[in-house]
Amino acid sequence: MKLKYFISVFLFLLSACVSVPTQRQVLLSNNVSFSLSSPPTELIGVVHTHLIEVQFNNETKSLIAQVEYAKNKISIAAMSVSGVPLFDLVWFANKTSEITQYVPLPGVDLNYIVADLQWVNWPLKQLKSSLISDAAFVIQTAVLNSDWQRNLMYQDKLIMQIEKKNKQYFLQHKLRDYQITITDLSED
Repeated sequence: MKLKYFISVFLFLLSACVSVPTQRQVLLSNNVSFSLSSPPTELIGVVHTHLIEVQFNNETKSLIAQVEYAKNKISIAAMSVSGVPLFDLVWFANKTSEITQYVPLPGVDLNYIVADLQWVNWPLKQLKSSLISDAAFVIQTAVLNSDWQRNLMYQDKLIMQIEKKNKQYFLQHKLRDYQITITDLSED
């Protein structure tokens, strides 16, 4: 009886762990793709804890994520603000990513979470080289009361805007109509 129970629990846990093909690109608009890339040298070995608040369809969802950057991979462990585990994701630059979902996340593409983390953390030069488009470009400027602001443009149309203020990032995807606020909870 105990063996059957153990096997049942083991199979349940195993079924929650999913390997998914590594997505090398995410579509940011009809004419712009973004190639996901390995962490830059200055982030390798860095671990951040973030409060991530997503606003979409007049709803706000919050989670806490611990993000670790290593050579050729990004590891993310996420839980609800009440402490319920949501998912673990290990994104690899050169092999299949590993995802363990503890609760269903309908409509959530974890590759876009990786892309958004790259947009707020990667150096401008690396972002520029990861854009795939004939007419897209990204500019970064100093803004009053902010560290910087990045604008991803396609021709003359604003696709995405990212602003860094102290330990917070504000990402607005204008075409997909969502906003993410990332607050770094890590101690210096």
